[in-house]
Amino acid sequence: MKKEFLFFHPNLKSKSVANKMIWEECKEKGYDPVDVYELYGDFKIDPKREQKRLESADHIYFVFPLYWYNSPSLLKEYIDIVWEMGWCWGYTGVNDALKGKPFSFIVTAGSTEQNYTREGGSKRTLPEFLSWLYETIENFTQARVDETIGIFQAQSVTKEIIKNKLKNI
Repeated sequence: MKKEFLFFHPNLKSKSVANKMIWEECKEKGYDPVDVYELYGDFKIDPKREQKRLESADHIYFVFPLYWYNSPSLLKEYIDIVWEMGWCWGYTGVNDALKGKPFSFIVTAGSTEQNYTREGGSKRTLPEFLSWLYETIENFTQARVDETIGIFQAQSVTKEIIKNKLKNI
């Protein structure tokens, strides 16, 4: 099974703690992760190249930090540019390039896990903040959301916690 890990972090190799450890864990497991900001930091995304990348994957992981309860802007731009009407969604014809594919999310957040509960300071869960993404994937592309792995306290998380959270990927 080919798993594709797409990292959407604008400072993956310089300022990130958790995302950098996730990157390293992916490499240790034999995967070839992609730094989308390194490829398209200018936001000039090559849709055909990325469509081929997604088509060739059996399972797609989006890895990103939570910024202001949302994803980094390049993830939204990636969806807008790569997920063209007629390729993976549309009203007529063949447009099922992502149909049935599992998507998973590895999301880092600076706050505690308790903060992302209804009782916590954010008053919502991580999946609730990402509902726009889940709905886009499931409703438009007919792909499926498999899981969301939350990694909290991203600046002080340990390698042991990362390894434990990613043991089943």
